[in-house]
Amino acid sequence: MVADDVIAGVTLAPLDLRWLYHPYDGGGDVFAPSTSVRDALKAAHPDWLSTHPTGM
Repeated sequence: MVADDVIAGVTLAPLDLRWLYHPYDGGGDVFAPSTSVRDALKAAHPDWLSTHPTGM
């Protein structure tokens, strides 16, 4: 629904709030407290990653 611009302002998180995922049309942002948590999410959810990274 976010990708189709039906709803906005969505944030997803586990119950312990150890990371946050904020999707928007065209992508999403992951907020993690450390690079190890970020890297674990990246490894667990490769389908979340863009196939066209910008290099930023």
